[in-house]
This record gives sequence, structure tokens and C-alpha cells, in this order.
Amino acid sequence: MKKPFRLLDLPAEIRDQIYHEILCTWPAYKSTWDEAKQQAVVPTEVAVMHRKIETAILRTNKQVYQEAKTVLLRGNQFIRVSIKGFRPLQFLFIPSQVPVVTMSQDVITTYKGFVMTHSIDITDDPAPLKGQFEVMILRRDLDRFAAALSKADISSPNFTATSKHTVTLHNPFVGTLTPNFLDSKNQERLFASYRKHLHSFKNFKIDGKVKAEIANAVSTEIRQERIPDPQELVEDIKRQKDLGNKHYLEGDTVKCSDDWCGALIQLHRLAKSHVWSRVKAAGGKPFTDKITELFFQLNINRMQGTIKVMQQSAPQETAQYADDVYEAGQSASMASQVLGTDWKPSLEQRAKLTYRLAMTHRLADDDKRVAQQMINLAAGACPEDPAIQREKEAIRRWASER
Repeated sequence: MKKPFRLLDLPAEIRDQIYHEILCTWPAYKSTWDEAKQQAVVPTEVAVMHRKIETAILRTNKQVYQEAKTVLLRGNQFIRVSIKGFRPLQFLFIPSQVPVVTMSQDVITTYKGFVMTHSIDITDDPAPLKGQFEVMILRRDLDRFAAALSKADISSPNFTATSKHTVTLHNPFVGTLTPNFLDSKNQERLFASYRKHLHSFKNFKIDGKVKAEIANAVSTEIRQERIPDPQELVEDIKRQKDLGNKHYLEGDTVKCSDDWCGALIQLHRLAKSHVWSRVKAAGGKPFTDKITELFFQLNINRMQGTIKVMQQSAPQETAQYADDVYEAGQSASMASQVLGTDWKPSLEQRAKLTYRLAMTHRLADDDKRVAQQMINLAAGACPEDPAIQREKEAIRRWASER
């Protein structure tokens, strides 16, 4: 007669692997790519991971409970995010697609195993609209969450300057097989994503079960305005632009827009900071010319990315994107004013701007007179450009319609 299977007969390493498979395995990141349409789709919902943890193994016996609980806490490191403010889904979780374990208030309130709580108060929201919104995320996804915070100014202007952040470290490992898991090394690892992505967050503090020297060092670093090296800044912005170009060529208009807008937000924020004049002085005119040209090009690319979305959309949907193109065009034309430099675009670069504006007016069935003026400016600057000539003819036909 065969002996019944007994979990505790297995080596401890194998048992830990079993616990991890049952308790710590989550779906991969949700893609924004629509395979049928062969194009990226703008996300409209929170990326909730529909996966229920099977906790029956925790009730086997005391030893299995202790082993499994330790693996559960170490493998997942659940984080509670609490936000007081307006539209946290629209400006933070939906655009970034940070994977969410649950949004259930009952589950979040009753669960006692969080390793950390990140509380955010968006102080520039009208008081009557304030309400608390909470989600549970994994330590695995903290880097993506921190990156989303760094880009939140895109959807919520002045988020960096006005939001208040309190990060509270807990210690759910007390009473487990690894009570000292949150030592200095793992505390540093937990805060690494914040140090990587967040700067100039003036209202940011860390408290709870954290070493004072670590809390002070991390929060001070996050509150400080970083003074970038001019050459490194140019290389970083160019890298983000090139990455956006790559995603654009791959047909992913969501990712390319995120790349380009992220770089622009970085430059806007830096231009408003107290250190910008020092960065410009250190880099000199070669730096200010190059960084302003990159600012111009990023906006030109934004225009093209949105135009591509317009071309793929139904006719009744194109008009809603036109304002985004016009705003990017205005931002491009004000590159020197925004950054406080004397750089001027070339005739060819101006032609790209007016060409895209003209096309947008046509696609959105907007102002025919403005479209003709813009395309004539582009054609005058680049008379041999075939794309401009094709658009000029398309606008001529469109303008002749009643």
C-alpha cells in the first residue's frame, strides 16, 4: 500500500517553491497592444490582476502555516496605496497600467500583512471633491508605480509641487520564520525605486519601522532638486526621444507618446526649477541650442504620433485629437521661451511644424483657410518635399468641397 503524500516529507527548498507557486505567482504585465487591429490601444481601465490567492495550504498545520506565511509575505511584499484627491485612476493608475492586486476597500482595510503604506494627498484639488481611494499593489510593481508618480504632472499639472506623500514602513515579519527580514539592506532595496524616479517632491516623508538614517537620506534625496550634468541631460533626453521613435515605428502610439511626454515633463520641470540657470551656464550655448532643439523635436514627434492616431480613427473621432496636436504645435513654437534660450528652428523644421498643423486641420475637418496658409508656408520652405506636396494637393481638394 502506497504511503499518502506528505508535504513535510519534502525538503524545505521544495516546500518553499510550492508555497511560492501557490501564493506568489501573478499574471504578467497587461499589454496595450491590440493584436487584431495591429496597433496600440489607449487603456481605459485599471490593470486589476484577476487572480485569487488559494490560502487553504495555510490551514494544513502550524508548521506549514508558518512556512507558507513567510513565503507569502516575502514573495509578494504587499503595498497599500492610499490617495486623497480627484481622479486618481485617470491621472495615475490607468495611464501607467500599474498592476493592481485589489481595489476592494474591505480587503485592504482588514489585511494586516502590508510591508508599506504610501499615502498621497493631492492638495491642489477642491476640498469638496476629496475622497480616499485605495489599492493594493506588489513590491514587484513598485518601480512602475514610482515611474508613474514621476510622470503624473502630464495629467495632473503641478502634482510634483503640490502633492503630499507619507511612506510608512511596517514590519509584518514579526512572528514569522524571518522576523529580521526588513534589515537595512532590504529597506534600501524597498526604497530604491523612489530614489531612482522621484525628485523635487517637496512634501515627502518616510516613517514607521524604518531606520532613521535611511528615512532621512531617502526623503532628503527625493525632496532635492537634482542638478544634472548638461551633457548627461542631453544624452538622457535624446535616449527618451529615440526610444519613443522606436515605439512609433513599431506602431505603439501609446508607448511613444509616453516616452516623448515624459521627456518633455522632465524639461518643463527643470526649466521652472532654481537650478536651471546654473545648468545653462555650465553647458553654454552648444548645450542650450541642443536641448532646445530636442524640446522642439519632441513636440513635433508628439504631433506626428497623434496624427497617426487620427488617421487610424473613425471620422467622428478625429476632432477630439486635434486639440492635442495644436497644443503640441504651440509648445514647439515656444521652445525658446519655455527654456529661456535664443535657439531658432531652421526653415525645414518650421516646415515640419506647419505641415503637421495643416494636415491636422484637414483630418479634423477644421479651418480650411488656416490649413491652406500652413501648407503654403511648408511648401515654400521645402518645395521638393513629396509628402508636403501630396498634403498640399489633398488640402486643395478638401478646400474645394462645399
